[in-house]
Amino acid sequence: MVAPVAKKIIAEYYGSAPHYSYMAGCSNGGREAMIAAQRYPDRFDGIIAGDPAFDLTRAAIAEAWFSVKMAEIAPKDPNGMPLLSKAFSESDLKLLAMLG
Repeated sequence: MVAPVAKKIIAEYYGSAPHYSYMAGCSNGGREAMIAAQRYPDRFDGIIAGDPAFDLTRAAIAEAWFSVKMAEIAPKDPNGMPLLSKAFSESDLKLLAMLG
C-alpha cells in the first residue's frame, strides 16, 4: 500500500506528518477502499468507497455483451466496421435523456 510511503514523503517535504489521511476510490478503487477499511482501519481518518466493484469478471462480460449488442444495431462504415457513436438516433438519445 502506498499510504505509509506517501505519508513519509509528505512529512519529509513539509517537515511534519499530515494531520488527516483519507482514502477515496470508485469502482475497482471502491473495492480497494473496502479492503483497506477491513485490513488497515487505523491508517486512515476516513474512507470513501464509491460504487465498489466486487465481481469484475461479470462486469467485464456485461461490458463485452453491451458492446456486441451495440455493434449489431450500429450502422457500418465502408469497411463493415460498426459506428458505435451512431447506434442511437437523436430521438433515441433524447428519450434516454428524459428517462435518466
